[in-house]
Amino acid sequence: MPSSEALEVLEHYNYKLLDSKGNVVDEKEMEGLIEYYYVDENGEEHVVSPFERTTVLHIPEENWVPSTVVDEFVITSVYELYAEKKVDIVKLWQEAEKRLKEDTVGVTTYSHGRGFTQYYAFLVPVAREGKFVWLLKLTDTKVRLQHLMPIPAEVKIPVKAPTLETLPPIQLIVASSRKKKAKTS
Repeated sequence: MPSSEALEVLEHYNYKLLDSKGNVVDEKEMEGLIEYYYVDENGEEHVVSPFERTTVLHIPEENWVPSTVVDEFVITSVYELYAEKKVDIVKLWQEAEKRLKEDTVGVTTYSHGRGFTQYYAFLVPVAREGKFVWLLKLTDTKVRLQHLMPIPAEVKIPVKAPTLETLPPIQLIVASSRKKKAKTS
């Protein structure tokens, strides 16, 4: 393969599968024969395979965490999860209602499949205007807080309770009424 073709492939972030003679091979035809390798820090090669597409989100009870945990991550994608069958909608609502009361979200992993990227997935129930939906929030990045400031010590400022001496004087306004003169005719 000429190096100009290799450079062009790299510049456009695409890849081509080549055989030992430099011919382009259709990846689908070779699916069972392709091997991917991972080189560890010791320089040893290990055969690896891409992640399969996640089809079921299984979240054990210990993976339901306070909803504030989501704030520690940069969310890269959000998907709505919903059902069409009434029986499934009822089950999803029962679970959503339970998690909303507990203010918890589910944590698991997720992959779109056929690749080497896997995400942390947060399963978040949302209820608005008498309706609900589950959100699947994906992330692979944790927030790095670089400018945390110390919490100042609580300073108590003495406040004087008002006393009779410090209250403003009360003024009394005396209004007298005039007697009306009797009319003489």
